[in-house]
Amino acid sequence: MKRSIIVLSCLLSASAFAAENTYSGPKVELTFIHGYTASDRIDMENLVKKFNESHPNINVKASAVAWGTTYQQIGPLVAAGKAPDVLAMTENVINNFVAKNAVAEITSADIKKLGIKSSNYYKNLWTGGTSKGKVYGIPFSQVSVVMFYNQNLLDKYGIKKLPKTYKEFLAAAQKCTVDQNGKKPGEAGFDQAKLATYGWGVSHNAAGALFTAYGAVRSFGGNTVDKDFNPDFNSPEAVKAIQTYVDFVNKYQVSPAKLTDDTAIADFRGGKSCFNTNGAWMYNFYSDAKNIKLGVAFPPALGSKPAAWGAHTHLVLPRQKDSYDANKRAAALEFIRFMTDKEQMLAFTESGALPTQPAVANDPRYAKNPFAPIKNNLKNIYIPTGWPWVDQVQNAMFLAVENAILGKKSVQDALNDGVKEAQKNVNEARQSLGL
Repeated sequence: MKRSIIVLSCLLSASAFAAENTYSGPKVELTFIHGYTASDRIDMENLVKKFNESHPNINVKASAVAWGTTYQQIGPLVAAGKAPDVLAMTENVINNFVAKNAVAEITSADIKKLGIKSSNYYKNLWTGGTSKGKVYGIPFSQVSVVMFYNQNLLDKYGIKKLPKTYKEFLAAAQKCTVDQNGKKPGEAGFDQAKLATYGWGVSHNAAGALFTAYGAVRSFGGNTVDKDFNPDFNSPEAVKAIQTYVDFVNKYQVSPAKLTDDTAIADFRGGKSCFNTNGAWMYNFYSDAKNIKLGVAFPPALGSKPAAWGAHTHLVLPRQKDSYDANKRAAALEFIRFMTDKEQMLAFTESGALPTQPAVANDPRYAKNPFAPIKNNLKNIYIPTGWPWVDQVQNAMFLAVENAILGKKSVQDALNDGVKEAQKNVNEARQSLGL
């Protein structure tokens, strides 16, 4: 995504923020670790530079480290009293580290002093940084699955309206699907293995089996866990959702069978498919493709309501040793306040991140952002978070959906087996965390 006037208008002078600065102590140096290692690293570095320029008594040294590496290291660093002052942490692990006592609470007094209001954020984002009524992280960014579409193919097949419902989406996908002999699904001689163009790439690995399938489950009113955070992705709602999802490839044949993410991506970029549901982070890869006229929309509601998988990051304070400098903590909180302020959040949307606050989504400067068309659906992003074993549940569901798509098991059997595996993993996690 090209940097636009948004960045220029948000990179205001240091004096513009003086009145909001909550730190007046001696000069301190902070360490900040985040996982923005791709093109979004530039956007992060710009924000940190802006902070340092506007806060002469605080110097933040930021390091971009792969998320997985950080999560392996943070426990030992906390135990040794050598944790960074501020850390960016994703939704799938934050509650796990809270349960391990590796993340410090941001108290109600802290939040009041910083002038941060939970009502400024989308509710699902704010609650993702809380546990048992306490706040441990402030929302910084989010991403979600979106529906990319190729307007050239929609025009070719006479699709004049973007599909928003299951029926509309299936009808559009059927119009887009033609084999190399000109046959369409349902016609005698149609060959799903030799498609000239097709409607929707239903892949059996990550973007399909986990991200898009999770959105389908939420669209039908299901969830991956129950109220006690036990695996629940074999509920009647979930079974119906995954069956609907699998039917696009195995019953209606509007997708190649046994499609991988890599092939689905290559086909869409090459102008072979009408629709591709994938993470918003794919925009840059698709935007310069010569064979497509790219558009972005919120995924159609396969069930009763619009829903899409999402993920987010929060800025957290790792737990420090008892002798930790109180001035550094105060400065770290000021850094979090600054970084999660509306102006910084607006600037960071240039990285491809989605707004964390309605005020950002509704700002006139956001109107030209390629993801602006989905702003009214940001409230319909569902983020699997809030319990310490997110990955244990997601990974089991991922494999279950993959088995269903590939026809290795029926949807019901695949999900039942997946829940059994997930429950075993959750029980082990509970035991290891002493919960």
